[in-house]
Parts: sequence; C-alpha cells; structure tokens
Amino acid sequence: MADGPRTSRLLTLAVAVAAATLFGCDPASPPQAGALLTQPPVPDLSGLQPPLVRAIEEAARAVEANPDAAAAWGKLGSIYVVHDFTAESVACLEQAARRDPGEFRWPYLVGKAVLLDDHAASLSAFRRAHALRDDYAPLEALIGRALLLQGDLDAAEAAFRRALAINGQLVRGHLGLGQIALERGDVAAAVTALERAREFGGQSQELHWALAIAHRRQGDAAAAARAEAAAERATVSDELLPDPIYQELIATLGVTLARRNLQVTRYLEQGNREAALGVWEAAVRADPEWADPVIKLGLLRAKLGDTDGAIEMLERGLQLDPEQHQARSSLGGLLVKSGAIDEGIALLRASAAATPENPDARFKLAMGLARAERRAEAIETLGQTLELAPENPDARFARGVLLAMEGRLGDAEAEFEIAIDLEPTRTEAHINLARALSQQGRLDEAASVLRSARDLLPHQIEITLALAWVLATAPDERLRDGRAAMKLLRPLLQRRRAPRLLDAYAAAQAATGDFAAAIRTADEAIAALRRAGPGGATLLAEVESRRALYARKRPFLVVPERGQ
Repeated sequence: MADGPRTSRLLTLAVAVAAATLFGCDPASPPQAGALLTQPPVPDLSGLQPPLVRAIEEAARAVEANPDAAAAWGKLGSIYVVHDFTAESVACLEQAARRDPGEFRWPYLVGKAVLLDDHAASLSAFRRAHALRDDYAPLEALIGRALLLQGDLDAAEAAFRRALAINGQLVRGHLGLGQIALERGDVAAAVTALERAREFGGQSQELHWALAIAHRRQGDAAAAARAEAAAERATVSDELLPDPIYQELIATLGVTLARRNLQVTRYLEQGNREAALGVWEAAVRADPEWADPVIKLGLLRAKLGDTDGAIEMLERGLQLDPEQHQARSSLGGLLVKSGAIDEGIALLRASAAATPENPDARFKLAMGLARAERRAEAIETLGQTLELAPENPDARFARGVLLAMEGRLGDAEAEFEIAIDLEPTRTEAHINLARALSQQGRLDEAASVLRSARDLLPHQIEITLALAWVLATAPDERLRDGRAAMKLLRPLLQRRRAPRLLDAYAAAQAATGDFAAAIRTADEAIAALRRAGPGGATLLAEVESRRALYARKRPFLVVPERGQ
C-alpha cells in the first residue's frame, strides 16, 4: 500500500480556489479577511495505508462537526504536514491561523509544509511565526537556512547565531555558519564550525560533503577522503535539526509505515528498545490483519536479538501476505541461524527465485549457505549477486572472506581490493587484504596496505594492532621491527591493557631481544584471559605457547601459509 499522498480531491470549489490562491501567490502570506471555509480538503484516499485513511477521515469529520474550531483544523493540517500532503496541509493550517491568529504553530507548520517546494513562501511563513515567538531555536535555524538559500549571508548568519544563542549544540546552526564561511572563502572558520556540527552528532550527507569541500580547500586530502566516505554512508538528512514540535507530531500523528519507522529509529538512537518495539506492537494491534507492521515487528525483534520472537512474527506476516519475499528471505536467515538449516535455506532459495533481479535476496542466500558451511555454493551465489550489483561492497567483502577460507588467496585479494575501492573506510577489508597478502608470503605488501589504511583511519585500533603484529612477527629481518611495533602499541596500552594488545606487545618485545619483558607482558595477558573465562580459551592457549618460546629466548615469527 502507498505511504505518501495521491492526487488531491478537494470537496468544494471554494477550497480548490483557496488552495490555488495560496500556491499561485504566496502560500505563506497572511490570510485574507472573510476567507473562512466550512469544509476541509480531503485527498484521494484510495491506495493509502489503512491507519492513515482512518486518521484523515476522523480528523476531517471533526472539522465538519465544528468548522469554527482552530484546533480541529490544526490537527487535520498537522496530519497532512506529517504525511506530505502539501496543498491540503497549507489550506487547513491557514484556516486554523484565521481562527487562532496568536498561535505560533500554525504559520510555523505552514513553513515546514512548503519548505522544499518554495523557499520564499517558507521564509514568509517562518517570519510570521517568528513575530509570535522568538525563542524557538529550530525556527531561527530554518530562517537562517532559507536566507542562506537566497544568498543573504549576513542575515542568515544573524539567524544562525540567534539559534545557537538559544541552543549552542544545534547542529543546523553550526552547519549553517560553516556553509557561510565556505561561501566567504574563510576555510579555517568553515572547518571549525563544521567539525563542531559533527561533534554534536551531525551525520548527514550535507554536513559531510561540506566538510569534504573544506578539507580539500585546506589541502588535507586524507581528511577530505574520510569526509567523502562518510557522506557516501550517511543518510540524506540526519538529525540536523532536532525539532520537538515536529517530532511530537511524528510521534502522535505519524501512522504510516514510513513515519513509524522514524519513531522507531529515534527510540533506538536513544537506546529505548521497549519504546521502539511498542511502536510496531501498537501498529499490529490496530491492524492485526495487515502484514506489513507484523513483518516490521519481526524484523525489529531480529535486530534486537529476539530470534524466536522474530521468527514468530515473520511466519505470521507471511501467512497474511505470502508475497513478502524480503520477509521470507529474512525468516530463512533466522532459521539457518537458529539451527533449522535446511528449512532456512529452502526459504532463502525460494525468495531468490521469486525475485531473480534482486541482488539482496541472493546475498542473503549466500550468507545462509556460508553459515551452513557450504562455502563453494556461497561463493558461487555471491558471484551471481555481483553480476546483478557489481558495486556491492558487502558482497565483495564476503566473497573475499570465503575465498580466503578456501585457500584461494589471490582471488580473495582481488575482492578485498575492490571492496576497499568501493568503501575506503571499511576497516576489516584492509585487515583481510593484509592477511591474504601475509599468507602468500608478501609481508612487505601487507605492511604497506596497513600503513596506508592507518593514514586513512588513524583511530582504528584494529588496523594499528594488525600493523604492529606484522612488524613484530615478520620472519624477514628486513621487515621485522619490534621497536616500531612497540611504539604503535604503547598509546593503545595506556588507554586499555587488553589481552590482544598485550600479546602483540610481548611479541614486539621478544623481537627486540628483551625476552624477560616479553615474559612479563605475556603473563599479564595470560592472567587477564584466565579471569575472562572460557571465552578467551583459544587466545589463552596461543599466548601460553608464545610465552614458552620467549622462555627459550626465541621470538614468535609467523610463517606464511601459502594458498592457491
């Protein structure tokens, strides 16, 4: 079922004329005296999701029952704003403003409604709202954004600074100042403002692209590359502008799948798992025969680790709508994970067969086959996935891992290199490429890969640890450098004396010939692993074996296992 609006069907000619006037002139201009309506605009409801149809019909009836009530018009207009019915929302909100001209929310929501369609009209509405209330930071930031789009940098800067005076952590405020600084050519100020926006939680494409531009203008190619990679991963519009008024509307009036998704995402970001589950549980109670919310609940339960509850909901959803192939694929993966391997793979195959052009279905089948230790079939299926989506970094990386496990190190190397080209900040791709090179005896190339990765991702502990390990344990004396490895590891150990870091540091100490120190460090790692319990048994045995070498005054060297 559709989530968004359809072509409008206004109930009366008067409403149609009013809406046309709003958009033909200035949809955010002050209402004309005497232009009161008695019938609300109602869009074509066919094809809309059931809860949205109910919400519109109930709110429209409330307006018809009491056309003089601003609150009734405002609620209907708010429902339309939340669900992107622009013309209807403006018509209703202007009626609410005519009846309650002192209420700030009505012109504010008009501005929100036309924000993407008409910047001038949006700014006009926001200025009307500002005349009624001047202490709402999101409004100031939106005024700044509109002014910036119009090229009025001085007025935009003033608005953003007013917003930050109210809320100093407002991401949109700092982003706006950074964009203004870029426009003025003040790159240093731009970077300062944009980094501050990022520190306060901004993760949108808009922010990261602005950072990439600023860093590139500064000549910092590595920082620019990191920002570009972050932009590729980011959503189009993240929480740049926490807006309590609008978020409350989403929470109370957002009844479609997309709006409920927004609520769930926000609750999960806050760590409120129960509230997130409650959103879909309420949707299921409201429409128990509608498959979509049942499946959404199942997928969320899976994400939160409730495998049995997820399987229950997904099976119920597929009974309601057997054509939900994505749900079938997810159910298949969960069944494989829970041990029902044959049943799960059968579902995964059925989903892939039903949607032959869908690379995601084949990818999930491949992951199910891999989990079932059917690696050859998984590799072949990932190849089919990549024929459909050659730039899928997840499929490239997974195929590389499986090829490496099969000993096909050269083929794995090629896949990891492509995965890194597609997603340069993928830590595990760099590490696995280095491992594949190491296993082929190309330790100098492995070290080079890890050094480049560390330049790109200087704060990734796993990359630093992998590089230190190669330097500490290389059998080639020309590459082995225990002191360099110790230098890399020392800052990490100052923050956390984790067993794997201690193990690598002991190997580095042994590489320098300081076997007494290596034994002490290994003993510390062994003690920590014994306290950790059975989960660290494998690493414990390895560290104990290495300690025995140090006791015989021998370093630990990794002998490459050459693959095909």
